[in-house]
Amino acid sequence: MSWKAPPFAHDGRERGFALLTVMWFLLLAGSIVAVIMLSTLRRAEHHSERALHIQRDLAIESALETVIADMQFNGPRSQWAMLPARGSYRIEGLDIAIEIVSENAKVDLNRADPALIGRALRGLGLNAAQRAPLLSEIARRQKSDIPFETLEDALVLLPAANSLTHDPADWLTVYSGLPVPDASAMAPQLAAALGQVSPGNRTRWMQGQVVTVRLKSGPGGEKVRRIRLSPNRPGGAEFL
Repeated sequence: MSWKAPPFAHDGRERGFALLTVMWFLLLAGSIVAVIMLSTLRRAEHHSERALHIQRDLAIESALETVIADMQFNGPRSQWAMLPARGSYRIEGLDIAIEIVSENAKVDLNRADPALIGRALRGLGLNAAQRAPLLSEIARRQKSDIPFETLEDALVLLPAANSLTHDPADWLTVYSGLPVPDASAMAPQLAAALGQVSPGNRTRWMQGQVVTVRLKSGPGGEKVRRIRLSPNRPGGAEFL
């Protein structure tokens, strides 16, 4: 007569296997839930950062529109009427720092004498070889009467701004239409490079004059806009 294992021994092994299986599935489910929660958290953080960027961009645009409206309605009484001007607005809990400078206080690459432009470029720390591409292009355009339409069209011919003593956009322009910069509002460093003396005065922001408005809110939240006040334009200004 052969011996057989008691029924309870077989059932015990099955129950142990079933218990291990259940525990494995629970661990797997927990891992899946954790992955889903982590993914959701990352998406939430991404959306939160995106929402912050959108809020900041809207606040900066609102600050710019407020500056334009202030100038249009208050004119010479505006806090921005005398250039260069610095100030700030607080919009939706965000501080927006604002700086406005006149393009008339810069060297116009379309109108200035090449020798004057050359002195400005030397003041930026450019040697002869670095100045040559831009000066050659300026000479070609002046001969053909083809002005630069944007400052960026000219700046691509220069080395990166971070390798220069000053940001070229602070000294150069194509928007003033003046053969020489307005000395009353010229930056002292530019005046020194041109062999002139800046009186350190301020100039009045007039209708039709192009200005650069720099708006900043926190790290990475900076925008630069060039505008010309024009009451005949929608919104009271032309963006260049």
